[in-house]
Amino acid sequence: MALEKPETEIMSRPPSNRKNDHLLNMKLLVHAYLFIGNLECFTAFFCFCYYWIDNGISFYSFMFTYEYFGNNLPTAYNPEEINQMINVSQSVYYCSLCIFQIFNYFSTRTRYASIFQHNPFWG
Repeated sequence: MALEKPETEIMSRPPSNRKNDHLLNMKLLVHAYLFIGNLECFTAFFCFCYYWIDNGISFYSFMFTYEYFGNNLPTAYNPEEINQMINVSQSVYYCSLCIFQIFNYFSTRTRYASIFQHNPFWG
């Protein structure tokens, strides 16, 4: 990031006003937490649920059914397999979150130029 080329029109914009323009403003918070944060969370949760559904366990069989995760499971899987599936589904969640963070980095590195105008790979 330190060696990449500057934005094309960065010097044509007026400097920021120190009294009115803050580094952390409401626009940035809304973008980070309400838009990107929710999109990342729901995408990672979708990948988590998709892993369970792909293994033959329906959504309502693993959500909010804490009393079944003992010896009386409503599925054909034994407790060791369920623990393995829990570990893998949590890894799927975190990996999808990390991949989304990488794409988020490339798409929001500059405030004004898009990823197509400010190419991340060759300037």
